[in-house]
Amino acid sequence: MRRKDREIKTPEKIEEIINHCKTIRIGMLEDQAVHIVPVNFGYKREGDKFAFYIHSAKKGHKVDVWEKNPRIAFEMDHEIGLNPGPKGCDYGYFYQSVIGQGEIVLLKEPIQKEKALNQIMLHQTGRSFEFTEKNLETVNVYEIAVTDIIGKACLPKE
Repeated sequence: MRRKDREIKTPEKIEEIINHCKTIRIGMLEDQAVHIVPVNFGYKREGDKFAFYIHSAKKGHKVDVWEKNPRIAFEMDHEIGLNPGPKGCDYGYFYQSVIGQGEIVLLKEPIQKEKALNQIMLHQTGRSFEFTEKNLETVNVYEIAVTDIIGKACLPKE
């Protein structure tokens, strides 16, 4: 990272940023084409390790890509606001973001899927839910096993 003054490395600070975000953008490579898909997510943190959870339909383009190449990159951000300046080139933006890489893994066991879906719902709504067997059968649930994660921020001066 070029701007070391904006770099965030501690898991606690990264988690603070994640808690402001509701959408994760997943980058994936198919042959020579790069695709990005925004999805809602949930997560868990154990020490300095993160895992993200998402769900999708059982079939579709991203499912096909992930079956061939499970290596992904991700990004999420918390927009804070415009940082105005006297001239156009002096403007900037206040933000916090998290980027990283990992491997996307299809969860197959119903108990794993239910736990992951509850992580998603907890992050998105603040609540846990019960899921029926049919609910679990009709959806794919994935874990992003994070291999690399870092935060970045440009915040207003206090």
